[in-house]
Amino acid sequence: DIHNLINICALALIRYLEPYLYAESVYFDQPTEALRAVERALNNDRSQDDAFAHTLRGYIISHQWGEGSAAYHYRRALEVDPDFFPALHASAWAEINEALRAVRASKTKDRQSHWDNAEKAIEKIKNKPGLYGDFASVANATLQILKTNDPKLSDQIIEERIRQRGKQFSARAVNLWTRTLSRLQHHKDALVWFETNRIVDRWDIGNLIAWGEALYAQKRPIEASTKFEAAENLLSSEKDRVRLRAHHALVLLENQYFDKGKEYLDQALDEGHTNPYILNSAGVILGAENDLKSATKYYKKAIQEHPSYAHAHFNLGNIYVAQDNKDAAILEYSRAHDLSGGDEFVGLLNNWARALCETGKFDQGHEKLDRLGTDGGSVKYITRGQCYTYQSKSVPQEQQEAYWRKAAQAFKDAISESPEEADAYNGLGRVLWHLGACQEARTNAQRAFEIYRKIEKELPKAAIDGLKIIAEGTDDNCGKR
Repeated sequence: DIHNLINICALALIRYLEPYLYAESVYFDQPTEALRAVERALNNDRSQDDAFAHTLRGYIISHQWGEGSAAYHYRRALEVDPDFFPALHASAWAEINEALRAVRASKTKDRQSHWDNAEKAIEKIKNKPGLYGDFASVANATLQILKTNDPKLSDQIIEERIRQRGKQFSARAVNLWTRTLSRLQHHKDALVWFETNRIVDRWDIGNLIAWGEALYAQKRPIEASTKFEAAENLLSSEKDRVRLRAHHALVLLENQYFDKGKEYLDQALDEGHTNPYILNSAGVILGAENDLKSATKYYKKAIQEHPSYAHAHFNLGNIYVAQDNKDAAILEYSRAHDLSGGDEFVGLLNNWARALCETGKFDQGHEKLDRLGTDGGSVKYITRGQCYTYQSKSVPQEQQEAYWRKAAQAFKDAISESPEEADAYNGLGRVLWHLGACQEARTNAQRAFEIYRKIEKELPKAAIDGLKIIAEGTDDNCGKR
């Protein structure tokens, strides 16, 4: 109709005259299109000095590849304007999220570095007036809960801000805080905010959704469902209601209501929902549960609806690796890279390199790792060591030792970078066993087992058996090729 035609024409005009406004309009449903719009602006020499452009690019990339990949662009923004609040706020959250990942992986060195970076950003924004200060207080409280694991201390930071601001304290900030509590597995503390009237507007749509999320996490699905229904009833647009149903499906999947979650998501798809972020996230959750068929279905649907959505190509490649279809995986990684706007995402290059090495394309694999430069941390060195290990199997016996020694050095570099990296101790133990360094091999294998148990990482049976031979075996087989 004429109304839709006007909207289409207006969006087309904005796309070329106001690329930032266009990017903000479409990033949720079309992140790659949004990224290209920002890149058009960044190609303008004037925009190279625009902190907003770099921040917006980082924000869009965070929805494609995660906060860690966006951090570089926030740093670029802060180089242009060290006091630019949106970049400071985004940078603080990027560092907090990376610290959370480091905590979960027991990487003490990485965790401290991210804490320090987050504190620097928060220090500049925590006393800002209005909404900015509200969000900064949530970032500060989140950092403290990460460092102390005590939600009561962090609650005090939020409550002090509420005392200062009264009813002006943003419902969005409370929504962010309660969701953060749930994300950090403090679901009961999140519910307290709703059930003791501590929230200024409990019936705000965002807070209803956060309330429902916390209830699902506490295995109270009937009550949770009513909160989502209440939120849906407050929405006037059918498109928004369908979008909320898709989010509801994702929350169900996150809380292991898999059948109901897939049912809701398929219903949303039938009603026209095509958001690639939701589809990709559903694939990630189901893939982690080894439901590779469903994960593949949602990745392919995301790609069908949004062929340029790089992250779905990347994750589909990971599924192909799990199915031992390395050639198909390499193709998807290549597509993901071509669509990623030139950002050398660490996880992509690393997984791509490993798949190349596993298929005997060693030079290409090492080239991908070389492109990581100083990025990639311990994971880059682990993959390098694995590549050398695969290479040792492709050469005559008299040449194998040289590759084992290169692999050993790579694994040692990984441990130096991150002393709690179980895969590095695992790889080093295996290589040293081949080299005949029996006791040193056992020490590393045993250390790997200790860390795997600590982080509750499950290994394939064959990998466990091989590691046990080293950790518990005698010298009889040590050094044999």
